[in-house]
Amino acid sequence: MNSLIRNLLQHERGRANPLVALGLVVLLGAAVFGVVRLVAATTGSTGGHSDADYVISSSFDSSTSTWTYTVSGFGPKAISHITIAICDSAALNVSVQDWDPDADSKGHDAATGFPAVGSGLTGYKWEDRANVNLIGAYSFSLPGFPNDPNGAEAVVKFGPNHEHLTGLDGPDCDPVTPTPTATPTDTP
Repeated sequence: MNSLIRNLLQHERGRANPLVALGLVVLLGAAVFGVVRLVAATTGSTGGHSDADYVISSSFDSSTSTWTYTVSGFGPKAISHITIAICDSAALNVSVQDWDPDADSKGHDAATGFPAVGSGLTGYKWEDRANVNLIGAYSFSLPGFPNDPNGAEAVVKFGPNHEHLTGLDGPDCDPVTPTPTATPTDTP
């Protein structure tokens, strides 16, 4: 391959042919630009959701009744904000200051439409005001609520796109109350 390129660059007297060299530069540039465009097309977004540029994982510590959500990943744009939503009845007991770190606001995020009004969820939003990309952990404790492995949802907003994640651990707002069983008693 190297000899072919060398031969194309050589003129009959051993000097480089500037037109052939320019043609190869243009061809290589087009090939590199095509690869860059292909990579951008495969990592872009469709339908307002990215192709998993950012991920939020969740965990529940039953000994402290603490839920933790960890934001990780990297995408084509920095995260502008994240919103984590839990059920309304649990949210009645969780203020923005109960989160570590404190949330910026509580309620519905108009930029992403999340959580949907009337969905039974209340969102907690963190905005990237310090340009730190919001990668990290967010947690709160709420004694008295059991864990529901599908009890929370989240949205990560970056550029014009957002990633909506479901199936996160969160408070169970509809715990099943065990039915009492009859206990035999002795009568004298």
